[in-house]
Amino acid sequence: MSISEKIISWSSMNSDLLFLLGSLSIFILIISVFMMVLIISFLPEDYFKSENRNLISSVQNSRYPLLKLLVLITKNFFGILLLLSGILMLVLPGQGILTIITGLVFMDYPGKYKFERKLLKQKGVINSINWIRSCLSKPPLKI
Repeated sequence: MSISEKIISWSSMNSDLLFLLGSLSIFILIISVFMMVLIISFLPEDYFKSENRNLISSVQNSRYPLLKLLVLITKNFFGILLLLSGILMLVLPGQGILTIITGLVFMDYPGKYKFERKLLKQKGVINSINWIRSCLSKPPLKI
């Protein structure tokens, strides 16, 4: 039995699993695109000008340390979830690299600000982000 015959035989025996994985990939694609647009829309226009920035600065400066810890854990958990989903999408259908980048932007880790600036300097990235922001009637990001 050749390799192609084995693959066809395996896929016909596991069609439910393949359908489930394909559906999950499409669902994650839709969610990651929606989340990217949502994140881009909430970014302040001067977000990338300073290393001392935070999307949720009002919570970070809060008098409630438990709330701050809860937000930090939730944000990092969501980032790790997106990172792992993106790694899976490298072999499954979906936007793997976009989802990995989204996960890395959510998480807090050393060198995050340098990574974000380097990413924005890639050809077309800032133009694409500002195009999305203009469609949402938001001012362009300042770098």
